[in-house]
Amino acid sequence: MLQSRACYQLTDDLVNGLEERWGRPCWHTKQGVQLNVTNDTGLLENLVYQLLRLQFSGSPCYVDLIDMFRRNVYHSVLGKTCDARSLRDAHAGIHTFTPQKYATHVRLKTTEGVYMPVAVALLASGVKNPVMHQLAYDTAHDIGLILQSQDDYGDCLGASEQRYSYIRNGRCTWLIVEAMSRANSEQTHILKENYGSTDQRKIDAVVDVYKELGFEEDFLASNRVAYDRVLAKIQRNGDCIPPNIFYYILQSMKLFDSHEMLFR
Repeated sequence: MLQSRACYQLTDDLVNGLEERWGRPCWHTKQGVQLNVTNDTGLLENLVYQLLRLQFSGSPCYVDLIDMFRRNVYHSVLGKTCDARSLRDAHAGIHTFTPQKYATHVRLKTTEGVYMPVAVALLASGVKNPVMHQLAYDTAHDIGLILQSQDDYGDCLGASEQRYSYIRNGRCTWLIVEAMSRANSEQTHILKENYGSTDQRKIDAVVDVYKELGFEEDFLASNRVAYDRVLAKIQRNGDCIPPNIFYYILQSMKLFDSHEMLFR
């Protein structure tokens, strides 16, 4: 599952011009790789289906698993396409960056990565009940919103070294969506004039608006509310899907540990 998602991160890093991901050099920066990363992406994707064939061929869930992984690839490509179109949308007018558009981007880019492990476990256990799968997907989407908003925040306001790549690339992020809903007329003008530019002065102007709007203080509180909402949903649906499945996912993503928040 990680390989299925990771193969598209390789080209995503190249398109975004990133040098590092999670503190380690991006694959395309390795000596001799560069544009060959596109071939490596195809290789990794196809290896996923070879692994599925080796492990599940002949199993009743084999066809369903193939279908699920193909859907995952399709949604990943759609998500990358949305990102690629964001810069054009930003130049056309960032008023188009709505909560609905942001939620759609998260569903395509992040939700699938959270949902897949649960869905595969359900299918491998013989569970095909669409109600259970929908409950799992809805919970995964709530977790995906938290993860994506953290990534958006960390890109320009986090404690680590800021990249500002989402501002330069005109991405539809939690920050810009929230900013457009809170900004006054002057701040809105600044965002419209500067968002989606590679000029560092314009990037700094956008970041200054974010700080004026109090995002550095509000982000943790917003994520805590979302986190508590996710926990309540997990517990409410515990009779259908064992809560420990989602607790394990939250813990592995550094969002959960002994029922405590780990947002940083």
